[in-house]
Amino acid sequence: MLAALCAGILCAAAPAMAQAPERELSPAEETVLRRDANFLLLSMAEDLAEENGARALALAARLRTQALEAEAYNAGREVPFEIVDAKIARWLEQAERSGADDPVAIALTLPLLRSIDAQRHADAVQRWRDAEPDNLAPLLHAGLSADALLEAARGTYRSDDHFTQILRLTAQVVERPRSGPVGRVLQRVVDAGEGGRSTYAATLGTGIAAANLPQYADLTRACRAPEGLRRLQCRHVGEAMSLRGGTLLERIVGIRLLQETAEDDAQRGQAAALRRRYDWLTARNAELSRRDLEDHASRMLAQLRTTPVPGEVEMLEHLLLDLGIPTEPPAGWRAEDEPALRRGR
Repeated sequence: MLAALCAGILCAAAPAMAQAPERELSPAEETVLRRDANFLLLSMAEDLAEENGARALALAARLRTQALEAEAYNAGREVPFEIVDAKIARWLEQAERSGADDPVAIALTLPLLRSIDAQRHADAVQRWRDAEPDNLAPLLHAGLSADALLEAARGTYRSDDHFTQILRLTAQVVERPRSGPVGRVLQRVVDAGEGGRSTYAATLGTGIAAANLPQYADLTRACRAPEGLRRLQCRHVGEAMSLRGGTLLERIVGIRLLQETAEDDAQRGQAAALRRRYDWLTARNAELSRRDLEDHASRMLAQLRTTPVPGEVEMLEHLLLDLGIPTEPPAGWRAEDEPALRRGR
C-alpha cells in the first residue's frame, strides 16, 4: 500500500491530516481542517485506550502523539517536537506491561520509545527478538553495528514489521460507526480530502505502519560489493528480505542485496526477475489507485478484514487477482515504460 495508495495521494499534508485536500484551501479553511483532524485523532485515541488491550493502548499513544505533534507544527514550533503528555506516558507504560511478548504491540511502541528512553527501546526490541527469533525486523531496530547485525541475522529467514496488521488495526478504528460531534467531524475531514472514508482510513493506517519501518542505509552500505563471509551473510539477509519481507520496500532493499552478492548471470537474472515482478505489482496497483482511489482503498480494507495476508506484497497480489489482473508481467513488458515507475529508478 505504500506503493499503491501513496502513488495516488499525498500521505500526509501535515502531521495530523491523513489525506491531501482535494482543492486548495483558504487559510481559514485550512485552520479548521487541521483542528478537525486533530480532534478526530484525539477522539480515536480515547476510544482505543478504553479497550485497555496492549495493541489498542500502543496505537492510542501513537495517535495522540500524532495529534499533539500536529498542534506543535501548527503553532510554529521547531522540529523535532518534544511531546510531554501524561496520557501518552500512561498508555505507553500499560502497553509495554500487557503486551510484553506481543510483537505487534511492541512494534507500535518502538517509534515512541526511541525518542523517550533508549533503554526501554532496547528492552522492547529484545522482547520482540525473543518472541520472534526467526524475524530479521527487530534486529534492524536494535541499533547494531553492521558486523553484529549480519552475524545475528544468521538465524532469521523473514523480515516482518507487521505492516498489514498495524494497517488493519488503524483502519478498523476509523471504520467504526460514529455519530454526534465526532461523526460530523469525521465526515468533514473525509469530505475535504480525495476519495472517501476508506481512503482516509487506509492512508492513516499506512502512515502509522510506515513510521514503524527501520532505516536500511547502514545495511545496504555494509553489503556493497562484499567478499568472503560478508558476501554470504549479506546474501542470506537479501534472500530473507526479497522473498519474505513484510513490505514492498523491504523486498526492493533485499533485491539490491541480491544484486550486490550475485556471483553469476543466473543469480543476477533471478534478482532482475524479482524486481521486474515487484515493479509490475507496483505499476498495476498505482494504476488502480489513479483510476478510482476510494474503490481501491475500499477493496484493500475489505480484503484485510476477510483474508488477512502476511505482508504488503501478498495484499497487492490478492487485489489484482480479485480483479482478474495477472500478478506476473507479460513478455515484453518494461518497467521504464510505466509512468508510475519512471521517477526514482
